[in-house]
Amino acid sequence: LDEPTAVLTPAEADTLFGVLKSLTAQGRTVVLVTHKLREVLEGSDRVTVLRDGRVAARLVTSDTTADEIAAAMTGRAVELDRVHAPGAPGQAVLRVTGFSTDSVHDVDLTVRAGEIVGIAGVAGNGQSELVEALAGLRPVAAGQVTLQGDDVTHASAAERRVKGLAYVPEDRHAVGTAPAASVADNLAMGHHRTTLSARGLLPPAAVRAHARRLVERFGIKAATTEVPASALSGGNLQKLLIGRELAHDAPLLLVEQPTRGVDIGAIQNIHDQLIAYRDAGHAVLLVSAELSEIRGLADRVLVMYEGRVAASYSKEEADERTLGLAMAGAPVEATDMNPLT
Repeated sequence: LDEPTAVLTPAEADTLFGVLKSLTAQGRTVVLVTHKLREVLEGSDRVTVLRDGRVAARLVTSDTTADEIAAAMTGRAVELDRVHAPGAPGQAVLRVTGFSTDSVHDVDLTVRAGEIVGIAGVAGNGQSELVEALAGLRPVAAGQVTLQGDDVTHASAAERRVKGLAYVPEDRHAVGTAPAASVADNLAMGHHRTTLSARGLLPPAAVRAHARRLVERFGIKAATTEVPASALSGGNLQKLLIGRELAHDAPLLLVEQPTRGVDIGAIQNIHDQLIAYRDAGHAVLLVSAELSEIRGLADRVLVMYEGRVAASYSKEEADERTLGLAMAGAPVEATDMNPLT
């Protein structure tokens, strides 16, 4: 099984691992590939850790810990499941009211400066469609979207960029980057009309210097900045995308699955960058399939179910069991339904 719990709630994942244990009890063999350490510890008897294409460790699950596995994965000690301190929200940057698309229904939400709002939900419940519509990539059927007080409901993606939006899409290959273009050119995208432009031209030296700065800042592993983006590993392509969008310094960042396919050490760096972005006074709308990521980063959490915001929780209320129940469609008390505060 390769990442079998990507579209499951925590309760459904527990049920799956119960089935796997019954299979091994019958003498069957299970090979599980996952980056989730809890699943490794709960669902395996032996662990093989790969790092940079080589075996970094062979461990007996009952004799190891999450910290030991993480150190083998990264080559250094890593602080796991860190919950960051809450931000200090200011004025509303993004305000969405009565918002609907073909698969999203009557959504209300607000994201304020200095705040990360997380969206949790089982894949396929409208999270991606909501963010794509907010980014200008999907038509709006009803409702209103304002960005820094300006109505951008029917604005193009380019117009929303100008108004102050940066976007990290879920699909880094087909949407987020141009695989055939160089690393330097990919890092220049979105900056080519602003900081890198000189009288309508792109000075090659400025493009290369910009690329070198972001490669160093975000630890992007590339032979040179002139190699095509398709030559990068999935994790390094994700670092490229995150780095490029954070460098826009936009008032609003929409970010989907920011650490998918990224090693544990890089995850910690990306989380720190997102928190620093928030603390600098920016607003962040975060979609993630990782509940530990949502709980660690978000100041408020919205849960989407069947295309609607089914529940809203503060950081203190958003424990894994509560989120898991809401993701599965369990009834929610009316007091929890407060996505605009």
